Amino acid sequence: MARDTTDIRSIETVDELVDYLAAGNKPRADWRIGTEHEKFPFYADGNSPVPYGGEHGIKALLEGMQRVLGWEPIIDAGNIIGLVEPTGCGAISLEPGGQFELSGAPLETLHQTCREGNAHLAQLRQIAEPLGIRFLGLGGSPKWTLAETPKMPKSRYDIMTAYMPKVGRHGLDMMYRTCTIQVNLDFSSEADMRRKMQVSLKLQPLSTALFANSPFTEGAPNGLKSWRGGSGATPTISAPACCRSAFRPSSVLPTMSNGRSTCRCISSSATAATTTAPTSPSASSWTARSGIPFPTACPPWATGPTICRRFFPMCA
Repeated sequence: MARDTTDIRSIETVDELVDYLAAGNKPRADWRIGTEHEKFPFYADGNSPVPYGGEHGIKALLEGMQRVLGWEPIIDAGNIIGLVEPTGCGAISLEPGGQFELSGAPLETLHQTCREGNAHLAQLRQIAEPLGIRFLGLGGSPKWTLAETPKMPKSRYDIMTAYMPKVGRHGLDMMYRTCTIQVNLDFSSEADMRRKMQVSLKLQPLSTALFANSPFTEGAPNGLKSWRGGSGATPTISAPACCRSAFRPSSVLPTMSNGRSTCRCISSSATAATTTAPTSPSASSWTARSGIPFPTACPPWATGPTICRRFFPMCA
C-alpha cells in the first residue's frame, strides 16, 4: 500500500516476526488480489520527463486527482506525495523518479482488477491532458538519462538513494528508471505463502519473456527485449539471497502429472551443469507437439536462481 505508516513497536525476536506474518493468514473465502500499476509521466510537447513542482508538474497532477477522487492526501515534509482512499481501499503514490503508481483495492477477480486499472487511467487522463502530460506503460525509461530523471521529495528515497548503489551498479536505475506491475496475494498459512512465492518466482522468467517491453535506454536500442528484467536494471545481490532459500530441494513442487521428473531448480550459481533429460515426454514428442527442437543443453540465458528445471530439465 502506498500510504507510509509508522509503528514505534520494535520486533526483537524471530517469534515476534513470525507472529506478525501469521496474523495475515486468511481463509480461502477471504482471499483477494491487490495490483500495483506503475507508469512513466512525460510531457507530450518535447517528450521530456515531468518534475515534481510547477504549475504542470507531479504535484499539480496529485492535487487534481485529489479533487476528482476526494481521497486523503499523504504529506511528507509539507509535500503531497500521494493519496489514499479513506477506507484503505486503494492509494496513489510516487516512485523515486516520478513513476505514478496506483496501489489497487483488494479485489476478488482479475476482471475487477482490469476494470479498476481502466477507471484509474481514465481519471488520470482527465487531469493530466490539460497539463500536457501523458503516460508510458514501459518497463524501463526509454529516453532520459539518470541525471535527467526528476527526483521526488519523499524522505525515505533519500535513504534509498544513498543505499542502492551498494547493492549493485544498477541500483539507482532500478529505483528511478523502471516501472512494473506487481501483484499481492493473500495466503492461508505459512506453507501456502511459501508455495505461492515459489510458484511466482518460477513463473517470473516466463512472464518477463511474455511481456518484455523495455528495449530502449537513453534514446537507443539497448540490445535486450527486457532491460527491466535483464542485467540492465537489476541489482546484483538482492535476488540470489532470497532465491537460494525459496528453491531449496526440500521445498520443491511435486512431480508433474505428465511424468516429468520432480521439479528442481538451478542453484544461485551462474554455472550450469548437464543432467538427465525428463522421463516424459520424449524429445521427439516434445518437438512434435511444440514445433521446436528439444533443448539438449541449458540455454545461455537460463543461468539464474529464478529459472526452474521444470522448464529446462537439462539444467542442474
